[in-house]
Amino acid sequence: RDRFVSIAGVIAFMISLYFRYLEENSIAIENEKKQSILKKEREIAGEVQKKLFPSNKKIEKYIYAKNTPAKDVSGDYYDYYQVNDNEIYFILGDVTGKGIKAGILMANAAAVFRSLAKMNSSVAKTALYMNNQVKDASYQAMFITVILGRINLEKKEKKIPEPTSKKTSHGPHASETNKLVISAKLM
Repeated sequence: RDRFVSIAGVIAFMISLYFRYLEENSIAIENEKKQSILKKEREIAGEVQKKLFPSNKKIEKYIYAKNTPAKDVSGDYYDYYQVNDNEIYFILGDVTGKGIKAGILMANAAAVFRSLAKMNSSVAKTALYMNNQVKDASYQAMFITVILGRINLEKKEKKIPEPTSKKTSHGPHASETNKLVISAKLM
């Protein structure tokens, strides 16, 4: 009888372990599905972000940039917009942080830059308006540092507004896994 109770106890213990295994396995499969969905959504966000970066072979004779994000989505940003035959607005920026939040703030900056560049305002006015718009849309403790300018191809000159605060300024960075390369030349 003691032996029977002992065997029954072992069997009951094994059955409880088996059901616990099934439950944990089910949870792991569910988590894996969620991770797979999140990964796919991040990849889609990265593809959408790539479409925000400009591609104009004519302008790339003067301005060239390439972004290689460390993750699926990057907070690094560049853009250029040809205002007329001789002038090109350009911007180079770095959003604090990485990932989706940085990418969303970067997309906001891209939309604001494009809208303001089309208005053909002065560089200083564009910088001021852009600062106000992006500042209002930024998340807690997030910000974007940019250099904004205008190149005149005919006069071979560039206009870049002076920074108004050294306290909030930090330069764009490049690391082994997160590279942003931009160059501009006047011929």
